[in-house]
Amino acid sequence: MESSSKDLREFKSSIFNYFMNRDKHFLIYNTLYSKLYLLNKEDWDYLRTLNSSSNRFASQKLNLFFQHGLVVESDTEEKALMYHIIRSVIYENRLSVTIIPTEACNFRCTYCFEPHDDNFMTDETEKSIVKFFKRNIHGNKSVQIEWFGGEPLLQKDRVLRIMRSVQQSCQKSGVPFFASMVTNGYLLDLDLFEELVDSGVYYYQITIDGPEIIHNNQRKYVNGGPTFDRVYGNILKIKEGSRHNHFHIVIRSNLSKPDFDQYKNFIEVVRPIFGNDKRFLFSCEPIYDWGGETVKSLKNTMFDKRSQLTDQLLQDKNFSSMYMFDSIDSLSSRRCIAGKSHGFMINYDGNIYKCGMSIDNEKFTRLGSIDQNGSMVINEANNARFLELGKEYDKCNGCCWLPQCLICNCPLSHARGKDMRCLKDFSGDAYLNETVWNSFLQKKHIDLCN
Repeated sequence: MESSSKDLREFKSSIFNYFMNRDKHFLIYNTLYSKLYLLNKEDWDYLRTLNSSSNRFASQKLNLFFQHGLVVESDTEEKALMYHIIRSVIYENRLSVTIIPTEACNFRCTYCFEPHDDNFMTDETEKSIVKFFKRNIHGNKSVQIEWFGGEPLLQKDRVLRIMRSVQQSCQKSGVPFFASMVTNGYLLDLDLFEELVDSGVYYYQITIDGPEIIHNNQRKYVNGGPTFDRVYGNILKIKEGSRHNHFHIVIRSNLSKPDFDQYKNFIEVVRPIFGNDKRFLFSCEPIYDWGGETVKSLKNTMFDKRSQLTDQLLQDKNFSSMYMFDSIDSLSSRRCIAGKSHGFMINYDGNIYKCGMSIDNEKFTRLGSIDQNGSMVINEANNARFLELGKEYDKCNGCCWLPQCLICNCPLSHARGKDMRCLKDFSGDAYLNETVWNSFLQKKHIDLCN
């Protein structure tokens, strides 16, 4: 009996497979599709050595691996496929808008780059934004809003009005809608939180810089007073009293080298409280110099790079058990809004930018503005500048992490002419390993053992 043409195809393991063997769990993370798989040892060993010679499409299991992207046809140009997939993410019809309702803030953090000007959104700009969404919802696969500032909750009533209007428009059009918010948490009491979640704000980042003494030193109220008790108290009340289960709060800490030991003590205190509640995640980052004057006083205490902090975190199992490390998400979620063709930032005055990190410094980040009819007139050349991908290094050839480096590269840094950041150099191998392992612990994997 003759073999079909399908049976004669030859296959090889994808060059974007990252193999991990830990605690008798055999994992493969495909960095191109950003998917994690659990396999038995026999299949895992087989895929590690699979090449194009004498590997016929003969088994049902190999067909399964092909469907999941773990193997490809032996003549597949995977880099060409990679660029096609990444560009489809960049240009897909998903409307993602960061909104800054005010530049004012009720905190004075030592490392903050923001000017804290008392500029607030007007009713006219609010109306223009609402009209903009009504005009542009149709034809999009989803709509996302990210609230940023300043402190966005200084304009909480405006935030809620915009959210409810966009939510209603998306529901009428059958378009998925969700929102996120970066807030210092000072004004986020339980009642307001419930209203925000009801309106579609499901994801939050709130900063607590470790124990009270460090937090109150780094994150002072505008009058110089402490903020820890109020912020931490709000989070506890949300945990204990919210009627919602479908939200996520990332409690972020910004660390310098001298504060690490005290941060460990802080984790020991909060771990019994939040450790088993999947709605709350902990994240920590080195303090970075994003600009401004006050951060200069911290220069000598900063970690040189993220991998130094990672090395210290990995010495304590408590950090891994609390999901301290980033988990695996889709390529679309890992791409910054500024790096998407339908990604914009609307400032309090209706001006449109690609990125809020350089509003006052670089003209190419400004795209245009929204008029009173909700029409957006933008400079497409400036928009395109943020959509380009970084150039590969020689060491990128054969590295399975290349798709993640390309998708996660900072669009603003690239627009400024800086080279692409290598994730292995920046974060370290240990950090990437924990990212994969942490996702497995959170059950964000596909089981192919059977």
